[in-house]
Amino acid sequence: MFRKTVAVAALGAGLLLAAAGSASAYTMDAGGVGWVGKGEVQSAYGWNNKAMQDNVAGVTFAYDSTATYEVVCEFDNPGGHHVITNTKRSSVNATVGSDSRTNSSGKQGPMTGWYLTGFGTVTSTGTNIPAVGDGCPGNSGLGAITSVTQTGTGTGGLYALWGGQSRLLTLTVATTTL
Repeated sequence: MFRKTVAVAALGAGLLLAAAGSASAYTMDAGGVGWVGKGEVQSAYGWNNKAMQDNVAGVTFAYDSTATYEVVCEFDNPGGHHVITNTKRSSVNATVGSDSRTNSSGKQGPMTGWYLTGFGTVTSTGTNIPAVGDGCPGNSGLGAITSVTQTGTGTGGLYALWGGQSRLLTLTVATTTL
């Protein structure tokens, strides 16, 4: 009985390790710190190992988050409601990770992925998020905004950027909004 239990547990642990080792996705915490495995970017661009090694220096990362807001305005006549969308893109700092083993000539092992080391510069597109008291959007500034409420978040995620192309990556652990 004991041998059978140990064998089943060992088999389960082996399958779990095999699945974790073959996972092709990224992890990121709220500060932009995490890991992107080589396979995630390689799959996104359809690269073989040689193409991956040739292109690794040109790969960068950015995180996008989109939010919608309801803006309520007050005029001399009945007020108005506006829905605006704002998208933020933040660069994500990263360093290339390599297998720590070295070969007989002292060369470090192959590239294994990128260490995400935190957010960089944030840029916004779409309508700027107004504040209470500002002029109403779409009305030449007439009226006054009485409330601004975030009503939802849309698409977002980590993108690998290379050669003017952008590919959305697959999240496995944690996420954040800017």
